[in-house]
Amino acid sequence: MNNDDIKEDLSDFNLDETKLLWRQKNFLILLLGDLLISFGSKVYELVLPLLIYKLTKSSIIMGTMKAVEFLPNLLLAVFIGVLVDRTDRKRFLIYTLFIQIILLSTLYISIKSGHKYISLFYVIGFFFMALFYCYDNAMTSIVKDVIPYNLLTSANSKFSFISTFIGIIGPAISGFILVLSNLEDGLLITMFALLGGVIVFSFLKSHKKQVEAKRENQSILEDIEEGWIELRRNHSLWLLTLIVVFTNATSGLFDSMVIFFAEDSFHLSSFQLGLVFSIAGLGGLIGSLSTDYISKKLKLGKLIGIAIFSIGFAYLIMYFASNIFLIALSLFLEGIFNSIFAICIYTYRQETTPSHLIGRISGITGAMFMVGVPLSMFGSGWIASIINTKYLFLGAAILNLLIFIVYRKLSLWKLT
Repeated sequence: MNNDDIKEDLSDFNLDETKLLWRQKNFLILLLGDLLISFGSKVYELVLPLLIYKLTKSSIIMGTMKAVEFLPNLLLAVFIGVLVDRTDRKRFLIYTLFIQIILLSTLYISIKSGHKYISLFYVIGFFFMALFYCYDNAMTSIVKDVIPYNLLTSANSKFSFISTFIGIIGPAISGFILVLSNLEDGLLITMFALLGGVIVFSFLKSHKKQVEAKRENQSILEDIEEGWIELRRNHSLWLLTLIVVFTNATSGLFDSMVIFFAEDSFHLSSFQLGLVFSIAGLGGLIGSLSTDYISKKLKLGKLIGIAIFSIGFAYLIMYFASNIFLIALSLFLEGIFNSIFAICIYTYRQETTPSHLIGRISGITGAMFMVGVPLSMFGSGWIASIINTKYLFLGAAILNLLIFIVYRKLSLWKLT
């Protein structure tokens, strides 16, 4: 059953869309499963650098590990999209989680047996993150398959809420991990969370994956070419993808310098830093909760444009920040509008992409989204060593304003 069929089946119901969404069994399964996976991934994200630092006492190795984890999205995202489109998505999702459990089990047993090889951390870290991108792509595709078209924005808002909420309680999770007698036991928590996800996702209602009529034994490169042709054919999605390349670059610049700016210029304590970033998380929650409502009042194109402009305004506030309250306000607004922006982009990609191509389109656009991030992060650190950090925020604000002007000139403003 595809989205058009689902949409027709629901046309006779005179129900509020939010209430209708909560009546979708597949949505509830996906939401619970994603909650477990998000929690497990957050624990892993916190445990791994602590374990590495405990073993090596080297910030350089910790930084290298973050770079290794970043690589799969750039190098493998497109190929992961092909795999998602070629396989049964439910099975692919479950197998992905199983392999992650095996990898973590290997690392845990190695540590417990006294074989603490840093190279093993690198290898497992790389493949674990590659599999996480597999999970993310498969989830995006399954949501497209099983959630009614008119409920996609609402559904994506709920998934975004979970991700942001888990991020907010990150400090609490960190505190819990630090009281464990052995840090590596945190890996067990992640494994149990992933196993819970496997069990929950096994209850997903089977659905037949739409398969495009195509040549026998079509190669991976031909599959990728099909995805690329579809993306270029979808002119609006192509333009939005290019817009996101630049907005993500400014976001990477902003995110990489905020902590340095707060500590270097205002000498905030760890508690104060935790407080202002919790406020940023609160902004993300509000953005997640409000997107569904606002999207019913404004056209999608206008909402995306307003979000781009407002994010730039948040960067400008950081430039003028003279106290902790303005820092918190900047992060709060940035959290709200970044959340709205991301939900709108992901929803539009799902709505306008054929089901049999959603994996490839998600992979191609996902890789493109991240192209400018490492460059902006590296460049911002270099520039900050020469000029006052606050001028980077001014630069990010100006760039976002220019992106907004270009966006207004394009046909995207009129997207519905």
